[in-house]
Amino acid sequence: DLFGLLPQQLADDAKIQFCGPTGTDAVEAALKLVRTATGRSTVLSFQGGYHGMSQGALSLMGSLGPKKPLGALLGTGVQFLPYPYDYRCPFGLGGEQGVRANLHYLENLLNDPEAGVQLPAAVILEVVQG
Repeated sequence: DLFGLLPQQLADDAKIQFCGPTGTDAVEAALKLVRTATGRSTVLSFQGGYHGMSQGALSLMGSLGPKKPLGALLGTGVQFLPYPYDYRCPFGLGGEQGVRANLHYLENLLNDPEAGVQLPAAVILEVVQG
């Protein structure tokens, strides 16, 4: 049972499970859901993540190659964050220290009114990149 795997705070209120035919469909549905539920439009996405080739999923991808021909069609509302990768840590740390540095960076980004980042509707994460 999926709800049994969720953290208790989420499982208590869980009512619906969405099973889409592809990951891209799940990403598109999630974007619509979080933006509607929160009334916010910004999504935080990690550099290097891949979420599919649909318009919404492409907007969440950091790689510019596949996005370049589409230009303005992809819209805005995505803020990219460094991915806490052990071997190529953007902070030059790796391991647990790199994860802590990433979390500290994210907290500062969201709590600093001068950072230019609006409170997000969601954070999307590809856990295993590559």
